[in-house]
Amino acid sequence: IATVLEVKSAEDEDPFPRNGSGHHRDVEQLAKNARCLLLAHGLLSAYVVGVYGRSIRIIRFDHTCAIVSQPISLQLNGARVLGKFYWHFTHPLIGSSIAGADPTVLPLALASQNWVKEQLEKANAKDWKNHIGELSKGRRVEVYDEKTGQCRNYLLYSLVDVNGRLFSRATTVWRAIEDTRIWKDGHLVPDPTSTSPAKPQIVKDAWRQIIRSAETKFYHRLAENIPEE
Repeated sequence: IATVLEVKSAEDEDPFPRNGSGHHRDVEQLAKNARCLLLAHGLLSAYVVGVYGRSIRIIRFDHTCAIVSQPISLQLNGARVLGKFYWHFTHPLIGSSIAGADPTVLPLALASQNWVKEQLEKANAKDWKNHIGELSKGRRVEVYDEKTGQCRNYLLYSLVDVNGRLFSRATTVWRAIEDTRIWKDGHLVPDPTSTSPAKPQIVKDAWRQIIRSAETKFYHRLAENIPEE
């Protein structure tokens, strides 16, 4: 995972101080680069470095807005600022990977990929072999459980649908199974007390406005009023 670096030969190609209607495509390309990083790696925010002749800008994107730095002269202190930025980028205050990474999201390790296959085969999940074609692109996530007040781990193994917009709910829908393994000697191993295979579920990730009611409230309301049968 890294930042996106966009290089233009002249300072007058910097799109931010110019007429927005005439150069919106340049800014749009920066946003698309950031969006790809956010979607591919499940990041909370992504960074794009623009080099325009002898000046640079650092742009931070998330699903709500973009923050653009003032132009920084490469002749004066740009190299020092850029070096300092990359040091902080790779030494984040939260997490152990990079700034902007979600500490509740991890790549799907090979051992986890094999465990997903075993569980789907044991459960005889419908069309499961067709759903693991891009298993290596899955991820292990922590999901907060409002009922218990604790987090539960899920292994996302198949992308069902994705909203590719940047400034929106950016909804992604995954096929997943709950990770029922336990930690032993620094490794995740099958829980000997668990006899049933993990069953496929749907995990939905969406960025909603705080003023909106949480989507889970609607599901709880449905569950309380609709009989199970």
